[in-house]
Amino acid sequence: MQQANRDLENRLKDALNEQVEARRNATDAEERNLELLSELKNMDRMSKKVEESKERDVNSVKRDLEDARVSLLKKLVRSSKFPNFLLFIKKKNASAQVISGET
Repeated sequence: MQQANRDLENRLKDALNEQVEARRNATDAEERNLELLSELKNMDRMSKKVEESKERDVNSVKRDLEDARVSLLKKLVRSSKFPNFLLFIKKKNASAQVISGET
């Protein structure tokens, strides 16, 4: 009977130790999940900033290209090679057109 009691006490002690270890593991996992969530939120913010920056850069390059195109067309029209052309610049749809006509 005493041996049975000691065995039960040992099993209870082992079960309590396992419970403590399980709680510790659960707490560690919860802390790690919070860290990962924070990292994901930071990565999401950074991703949005990069996307916004990319959009600004693309739009800027498009404007620069259109400005260069318009400038080139103006120089072409002003040159003596094309005296009878008028330059009509349409900003809508970021396009420039040279239309022939009499000046």
